[in-house]
Amino acid sequence: MKAIKTVMYSTGYNDAGAEHDGAIRMEAEELREVARLAGLPQELESLDSLVYVDRHCRMHLPLDVAEKLAQSYAGTQSEMVLIYIEDEEEECKARG
Repeated sequence: MKAIKTVMYSTGYNDAGAEHDGAIRMEAEELREVARLAGLPQELESLDSLVYVDRHCRMHLPLDVAEKLAQSYAGTQSEMVLIYIEDEEEECKARG
């Protein structure tokens, strides 16, 4: 779950992240862009029947799709993920 959160935070979107159960809930347009960058179909609904967009334009991804998205994004955008992790590490070191 934490790995999914870390990868999603590295995308730079303000509402990026993952829930305690690993599911992702964020703006549909933003998730479609993350999917594009990850080399996945932007129509994430085609990956699983449980993927949906609610009335507030937030897309909901179950754990298995969230995991696939995070793995694909980390594979294609590894430099962005590593930069995020290094920044977090530096911040932790600075705090002691």
